[in-house]
Amino acid sequence: MTPAEYLKNHGISETTASVGFGWVWNDAVITIPVYDRDSKLLFCRYRHMEGDAKFTADAGSHPTLYPAYKIGREKTLYLCEGEPDCVKLWQEGIPAV
Repeated sequence: MTPAEYLKNHGISETTASVGFGWVWNDAVITIPVYDRDSKLLFCRYRHMEGDAKFTADAGSHPTLYPAYKIGREKTLYLCEGEPDCVKLWQEGIPAV
């Protein structure tokens, strides 16, 4: 599967992923930057298109809300399983972590 196919299968536009969330990709991996509430880069997660490990992360990564920097003053947030689900909801105007 290519990154473009992966995004399409999850209903995520390439513009939303790249411009809205800073995702970048090549043929083998989608890089997902994870920022804190102040938009400081904490670490990156990687969605691999091939191999046994679907997701990996930089050394020193830790559980955190994604995307913390977008939460702002939202009164209601929806809880998602992972970053792709979260990005899809934000794309549809639904704040999620």
